[in-house]
Amino acid sequence: GYGNNPAYGQPQGAFNNNGGGGYQPQQAYGYSAPPPAQQQQQQHYAPPPVGAAGHGNSYAMQPMNGAGQGSLIGPDLGPFFAEVESIQDEIKQLQYNINHVSELHSRRLASTDDQTQSATAAQLTQLTNQTTGLTNSIRNRITKLNDINKKSPQGDPNFPTRKLQIGNLQNGFKRALEEYNLVEKRSREKYRDRMARQIKIVKPDATDDEIKAAWEDSQGGAQIFSQALMTSRTSGARAAFAEVQSRNQDLRKIEETITELAQMMQDMATLVLEQDESVRMIETQAVQVNTDVEQGLDQTKKARPDAFYPFLHSLTQYHLRPKRAVFSNPAFAPPPSGLDGKPIKTKYSDHNPVFTRLALANESLVALESTIARLDQWKKRVRGRYGDMHLGLAAQEDYPVLEAMRDVWTRREAEVEQPKTLKGECQSWADVGGYRACSMNEFWGHLGHKQGIERGPLKVQGCVPFSLALDVPQTYEFDHFLPAERDESLPLVVLYAAPSDEQFVPLFEGLYALAARAKPRLQLAVRWKPDTGAERVQGYVPDFAVEAVIKDGSETVEVEDVAGFTARAISFIRSAKDQFAALNDVASTLPLVAKDILATKPRGSLAKTSSLAERITFNGIPISPADMTQADVLALMRSERKIMQDLQSVVSTIMNEEVARDIILAANLTLEQPRKSANSLAIPTVDRPLRFVNLAEAVKGLPTRFIRASYIEGVGEENEEGDPAAISTFWVVADLDSDEGRTLVNNALRYAETTGEIRFSFVHNPATPTSSPDRFALSSLIANLTLSSEIAEAYPQEMIDFLDLKASDAHPPRRKLSDQWTAENPMTPFVEKGITGDAVKNVTQYWASVLPFAERVGVQPGEAAVILNGRVGPQIVHLDSKEFATGSFQALHQYELKRRIRPVHEACVPRYPDQVASDRRYQADMVAIATSVAACSADIHRLATPTGAEVKGLATITHGDRDRAMFELVAVLDPVGPLARQVAPFLLGLKTHTLVAYRVFLLPASPSTTLDLQTLSGRFFPAKVAFGEDQRELPHAVDFAGLPEGAVLDVKAFVPKTGEEFSGPGGKGGESVKVVASEGGPQVVLFSSAGEEQEAAGEEKAQHVRDEL
Repeated sequence: GYGNNPAYGQPQGAFNNNGGGGYQPQQAYGYSAPPPAQQQQQQHYAPPPVGAAGHGNSYAMQPMNGAGQGSLIGPDLGPFFAEVESIQDEIKQLQYNINHVSELHSRRLASTDDQTQSATAAQLTQLTNQTTGLTNSIRNRITKLNDINKKSPQGDPNFPTRKLQIGNLQNGFKRALEEYNLVEKRSREKYRDRMARQIKIVKPDATDDEIKAAWEDSQGGAQIFSQALMTSRTSGARAAFAEVQSRNQDLRKIEETITELAQMMQDMATLVLEQDESVRMIETQAVQVNTDVEQGLDQTKKARPDAFYPFLHSLTQYHLRPKRAVFSNPAFAPPPSGLDGKPIKTKYSDHNPVFTRLALANESLVALESTIARLDQWKKRVRGRYGDMHLGLAAQEDYPVLEAMRDVWTRREAEVEQPKTLKGECQSWADVGGYRACSMNEFWGHLGHKQGIERGPLKVQGCVPFSLALDVPQTYEFDHFLPAERDESLPLVVLYAAPSDEQFVPLFEGLYALAARAKPRLQLAVRWKPDTGAERVQGYVPDFAVEAVIKDGSETVEVEDVAGFTARAISFIRSAKDQFAALNDVASTLPLVAKDILATKPRGSLAKTSSLAERITFNGIPISPADMTQADVLALMRSERKIMQDLQSVVSTIMNEEVARDIILAANLTLEQPRKSANSLAIPTVDRPLRFVNLAEAVKGLPTRFIRASYIEGVGEENEEGDPAAISTFWVVADLDSDEGRTLVNNALRYAETTGEIRFSFVHNPATPTSSPDRFALSSLIANLTLSSEIAEAYPQEMIDFLDLKASDAHPPRRKLSDQWTAENPMTPFVEKGITGDAVKNVTQYWASVLPFAERVGVQPGEAAVILNGRVGPQIVHLDSKEFATGSFQALHQYELKRRIRPVHEACVPRYPDQVASDRRYQADMVAIATSVAACSADIHRLATPTGAEVKGLATITHGDRDRAMFELVAVLDPVGPLARQVAPFLLGLKTHTLVAYRVFLLPASPSTTLDLQTLSGRFFPAKVAFGEDQRELPHAVDFAGLPEGAVLDVKAFVPKTGEEFSGPGGKGGESVKVVASEGGPQVVLFSSAGEEQEAAGEEKAQHVRDEL
């Protein structure tokens, strides 16, 4: 808009001399080095030294998290991102307005009709006024965001994320202003041309100076027209003068708008200059994308192997376009609109920025993070994907795999035949029978373009004469194939891919199209390789510990009453705003906070003694300090998540993982030791050990009718609450049509006649499947009743009676059917005629689809076994002459009911979702699956969370909501003891994981409690990779802040799990450091991996106390 200016085409007298375009000069806000959008993993192809940085009199500083200020800068980024998206929408509206302004200018110039001119002028005035308000709104909102972010507390972990997003908004706004300026300048030239033509009509000999003077004349060239107006009797001169005056008015408005836009763009340029300089500074950092994307994609492969290739395809096709992933490089800016109003296609319009060298590492992480949920579009959603990916990147979990892939790539690149001609780089390439194809054109050129229109598996000819071993790529444990199972009938093509190579996308898409079709033409394996065209950057060790012993220069606090001091320490922790940071201060840097502890008043309600021993458990599983590494925690999380998801698999849509966790904890199953011998087949012996199968895995993918409706229930009486669920489920696996199988089924049914607590499912497991079963075969009866959903209506005795008939094709039932086989009996049609027609095919298909169950529970074709709620009983084939009689079923049932089934059932009952509580079949399914899952993990000893009198008087600190967290970490600690020194940094680092809840009980001092007031300890344990404002990964560091100047410390850095020490500047053996005052930054001591220290002069090595670092 044009502020207080008159509408387009209005007389000059209405023009405000103080007017303008409504664009006030802008102040520069917040453009310093662009921070990252999210945390991201560092490049790890370089050796990984340990870095250290800090502030003040510090040792290897790691910033502490600060509290948020205001809703837009709190720990929850949701409100901030909502504001960013709203501003982005306004910028899009601004771009739309600019296009419309351009269109109206063109329409105004093209029209000769006064009415159209007037209407167009009114529209243009209204639109420009709206645009004025819009630009002011965008400017004010961006400024407000930036001002609020600058007020965030020091060390706020979300500050870099917000700053990058604000910088991207400023860049987008600047680009829109530049486009607006260009539109106005083009319109100005067109208006000038129109004025010149009108002047030439009246005065053909008018000079350029006269025309220019008319442009600048506030009267619109009145002097030029004065003579013509006096002598002309026609209206032509007057019309030309009127138009020139009108265009002059428009020109003045445009000129003023251009001037004001220039001022605003100059201000914005000043802001963006710092941004651009920062981008240039960190261009070498973009190589992180290579490794980070590789590791991020490898994390998705771990999460969902079956969805990896479809997910990668969606990324390369750029189908997944996250709203919040804003890429700062101008190459990815929204394209301008063409004459038709549609965006103009650019090089990167349909190319995912993740697969370029132009995207920064943290930007790529944001993009992957925002799309990883789409992994589950092919299956049920899985919680915890984000936490797993961040923790996996922080732990460098995939580094060994990537290194192995890199080694294979190095060897293979030297073996394969190179292309005869090579255009440009060949970073990503396909290994096609020993030939290196850098593009799909080279791929088809090698195979023959004719094969491209043929069908069936591709014919790949070897390239290396007399060396067939080199023609076929070898396979490795890390390979992931498409199709999933290795198929020797398909040629294997390996794609060595550098994700930051732009040619990776078309090469992958071409190969994926050949491997993903219903009848694949090749088998594909993708192996990641480094991008040799990008600069390598330094990496860091992911997890390390530091210990510093104060030798001199620091006053030692004298403590006589250890118990009283411990009580004060507990009170100090409880009264802190961040209790876990305070726990870490007490446990790790006790000498630096001892005075503050002594000044704290102890709480009178604290217990003075406790019977509890120190421990730390993860979902009840005891873990030792040595197991508190990122990789170990990630592995534990994955195994626990699988247990929970298996347990809830029957009712996954109506029960959360937390309920499954609590069932496992409440049941708390244990496995008994086998006896040397026992008469009962139910009792485990050395020769017949306990064996359990995970039923969730055993039934996965099998027909729903088999899982939910293949059971014949025992006969029991209803109680006051109705018909109770049959919480014990037997699966009898046997050749149902053999004499032994029929006997086994008969014995099972006779036991079912005695109790309603059980149900049976019979699984046909012949040595050789047949496509034409006997018309009256038992397997046909059971399959037929299951497929018709009528097996639950049959009584065990009715099936026993049928077995007694011994009917077959050769000997159909001879005696007259009794009243037992009535029309209401679901077995009557079968007893009369057996199976016929389509029923034969249906029965055969049913047993073929169920056959994997026997294999999954470990029963070979033709063998027999009894499975009870996951316990696999002795296989009948190995029992020699013994028979698994009715009493054996009873003995096994009673044995398992007492030890496993009933505890699990009792744990389930109070936690049933409403839908399960009202459905006895759901209850039976859930208890059967839960018992098997709990028993399969029963070798893991779990401890119950202390409650009641055990914790009376103990101070407790908590984090997270256990009812919404999948993982519960419970610690019982002496806050000044050695265990707390190891555990506290671990708790502090893992707090960022959203699915972990803590409960920490603080113990009073015991007779063995001692205080170490000379040693500082710390550990770097990130659950995320952190980036600084310069877009580089923050050095992995431990901070010792608050040391007095002149203090001398002996410092060592080491691997927590193994104790292996890192080398300091003077070699191994630690460093002696004297704390000195420093301005502008911390004192820093760098440690590197063993074997990487540089040789230094003997005199320098002998210098133990360093006054300068």
